[in-house]
Amino acid sequence: MLRISGLPAALILLLGLTALALAADDPLIKQAQGLFQPIPTQPPAIKGVNATPAMVELGKDLYFDPRACRKATTSVATLAIRSGWAAWT
Repeated sequence: MLRISGLPAALILLLGLTALALAADDPLIKQAQGLFQPIPTQPPAIKGVNATPAMVELGKDLYFDPRACRKATTSVATLAIRSGWAAWT
């Protein structure tokens, strides 16, 4: 695991905070914030479907399971990240 400390860590933090401050004034960022809403913490209710914790876990397992592809090497999550549909958070 890569560890950064001291002056390099402080510099990285300063650059990151500067980038956030600059992004806050960006008109494109403001436009996007007006168009998009935060991702909800709970999935929307589907009429006639009672989602249980077991169903949610199954969905997560299938999303990250590489056996879903032909060669059993790539999960849906990997494809979504590579294509820009999702990101690791």
